[in-house]
Amino acid sequence: MGNKTIRQVKSNDIQGEKELFLQIVTDMLEYAGVLRPAPNWDLDRGGQDGGEYFQEVVLDGGVAQVNTEYQFNEHHYEEHFSSLSRMMDPWVGCTGMGTVTPENVRPYIDYLYGIDHLGLMNEYFDIDGNMKEGRLPLMVTDLGSIMDANLITSLLDGEQELLIVEVGGGYGRLAEVFINIFGPERIKYVLVDAVPASLMYSELYMKDRFPDMNVGSYYRGDDFDLEKYSCYVIPAWHFERLNKYQFDACINIQSMQEMSQNHVDYYLNLFDKVVKNEGLIYLSNEKDYVFRGTWDFPQHWQKVFQDRTPRSWTRHSPTEMFLKKSGENFDRENQLIEFMYQKQLHGYDVLAKLKEKVIQSEAVMGMLESIKLQVQDVNSSVEGVNASVEGVSALVEGVNASVLLKWKKH
Repeated sequence: MGNKTIRQVKSNDIQGEKELFLQIVTDMLEYAGVLRPAPNWDLDRGGQDGGEYFQEVVLDGGVAQVNTEYQFNEHHYEEHFSSLSRMMDPWVGCTGMGTVTPENVRPYIDYLYGIDHLGLMNEYFDIDGNMKEGRLPLMVTDLGSIMDANLITSLLDGEQELLIVEVGGGYGRLAEVFINIFGPERIKYVLVDAVPASLMYSELYMKDRFPDMNVGSYYRGDDFDLEKYSCYVIPAWHFERLNKYQFDACINIQSMQEMSQNHVDYYLNLFDKVVKNEGLIYLSNEKDYVFRGTWDFPQHWQKVFQDRTPRSWTRHSPTEMFLKKSGENFDRENQLIEFMYQKQLHGYDVLAKLKEKVIQSEAVMGMLESIKLQVQDVNSSVEGVNASVEGVSALVEGVNASVLLKWKKH
């Protein structure tokens, strides 16, 4: 194992290369076909506000999503794609971009310590979630990377060379983690993407983070040869034609959740083709976000893990691990894993309802406290009125006594 730090170079912004970006765009428009990304990850918005580019229509009694057409404007490059920092929000979200603090690490602490066979948590944190001195700052999204690396390697032989392919890896955050932990001599990492900005920045980012490592790119004219490159970046529409490898692990993290049905079908089928027998498929996606279609997993994929994790930010947000075992059928076993996951969702729903009742109770208590204060104010006012009445009564009694005294004198 290389080391127990997931980052060895201080994070800094990276400027894009416009000519490279336009080269990728031109290639995409000519060759991507059905693999061109959905509008929220295409050229107009760059991942921002993707939901507005989907419309729901009713087909044969069911709801389907269709994409809204639009035209690419080259000026969008400066606005959306010209620097790494402009793309971080679309890639990891405003929460994921935040610096790790004891408060936002707290939801991860018990979970990560429980699975951390790589020993990464002890390298970075004390038991209370405070970062140790001397470590480069982490973003919240890096906690997810620590989780992913631990879960994935729990089912892989870490003593041998590992071939990994990731679809939709963004700027290469997980590739960086694997290469830092295991070293470039043990990891061969292929980044497959359909998003022009991701194809550009994953290459630039990996070269920035590993200046002494050979990083290959289809758009630099580099051969797709993992004997030459520890990391290789290639567009989805050329990968299957050029690939000659069988991989130990296929990964997709939070990008299928923003695809269309034909994309998800294609990539699941692709994973089945390129993963080794007994190899791992690792999927972590929200299933109640943009994509709410069908996840058609092959019957010979044995589901060995399905769980909501600290990264889950919607209700139906599982991280799933499968082992490909050709010639077998795991429908019954997978149904049991799915049932246990549904029980977890039921527990989530119960907890959500309890939290809602607590909030409602707190609101009622707040209203009662407000009413109590109002009653106290009314009581105070009544007491004031009573005091005033008593004062007037005393004054009247005084006047009456004075009148009576004058009458007696006369």
